[in-house]
Amino acid sequence: YTFDPEKGGEIIFYYTVDEIDNITVKFHRIKGSGFEETPFKTDRPKGRVGTKLNLKNDSSYFKEVMPKGYHYATKDELTDKKDSAGNPLKQPDKEVEYVKDGRQEEEKIYIVGDANSSITVNFVDMKTGQVVLSDRPKGKTGDELDLTENSDYLGGKEQELQRKNYYYASENELKEGQKYPGKV
Repeated sequence: YTFDPEKGGEIIFYYTVDEIDNITVKFHRIKGSGFEETPFKTDRPKGRVGTKLNLKNDSSYFKEVMPKGYHYATKDELTDKKDSAGNPLKQPDKEVEYVKDGRQEEEKIYIVGDANSSITVNFVDMKTGQVVLSDRPKGKTGDELDLTENSDYLGGKEQELQRKNYYYASENELKEGQKYPGKV
């Protein structure tokens, strides 16, 4: 480069920063009085050295990666929930920095299933094939619905069916290929 002493000059160097993934985010579902030890989902978001990953409830990161049908567990939803050592569960509620010094960050995010009533349970007359009772049980995404013969759910429907002169067909009365769903 040649510079004019009166006009001066400018030299530009272009730099770039590699994205790294030193942060692992593990999404754990709340279950009973604790959480499922095996992560429901694991993510290793990439970021630039020196920037931070926001792990607070209102983070745009969660809008992108939250498993469908789940949400970031609130403080109230974590009340009385404990880890295997008996410590109360808490969300990280912080920002984690992307660093290139070999450190690896691992953060647990606790998630809860959204209210869901997308399952329809039909009670069908074996002889006519007609639906005699239909129900949409309430629950949360990820919850188990017990449809075994002695379950609380079916026990609650039994009186309604008996008023219509129906009873549960025994396994022996089911036609070939028919079976009870069990737990779903």
